[in-house]
Amino acid sequence: MLYIVGVGPGDPSLATLKAVDTIRGCRVVLGWRSVVERFKHLLDGKEVVYLTYGNQEAELRRAAERAAGDEVCLLVHGDPLVSDWELLERVRALGVDFEVVNGVSSVNVALGRVGLDLAQVVFLTMHASRPQDVAEVACVARSRALVIFPPPGGIRRLAEALISLGMGKCRAVVLENLTLPGEWEWRGSVEEMAELDAGDLAAVVVDCRVS
Repeated sequence: MLYIVGVGPGDPSLATLKAVDTIRGCRVVLGWRSVVERFKHLLDGKEVVYLTYGNQEAELRRAAERAAGDEVCLLVHGDPLVSDWELLERVRALGVDFEVVNGVSSVNVALGRVGLDLAQVVFLTMHASRPQDVAEVACVARSRALVIFPPPGGIRRLAEALISLGMGKCRAVVLENLTLPGEWEWRGSVEEMAELDAGDLAAVVVDCRVS
């Protein structure tokens, strides 16, 4: 069986008990190095495969073949059902049975940091090869806050897109490296966010209901 395991937003202590038990039961563990190495304490005696942009297609096919007669875990950041649809499409295309083990998403953590409920926001991700367009949700920005995973290194590009949609004066919160060492938070306007440098592990909350 192939298990797609959401291991949480960063801090290994936020992995669910089911996620930990599933990893312990797998003989093969694969995923991006930055994700897998958080769980080195669970990997003794296991075959570990690190995915890269260059090898991921071949290694996913190999994992699907192994899963026919073995327990294989694919570890992913957060929850597999939050912005990982491209990965799930690749796995489905392999024709292998798989089980999703849900995890805590960075979205949950971001909502906690800014004091919002999921019912008060709209979420979109631009951290994908087929990113969602912020213009798709601009029409609801006066009634709900936006929670956005920006494209890698794309905080400024996100700010420019929001400004072009008339959201330059809206309040913005950038949350970088949630639950990881070096986590930091920035608050200001979308216009000010356009001058900000941030890395690849950011969540952005834009709230046009407040100024």
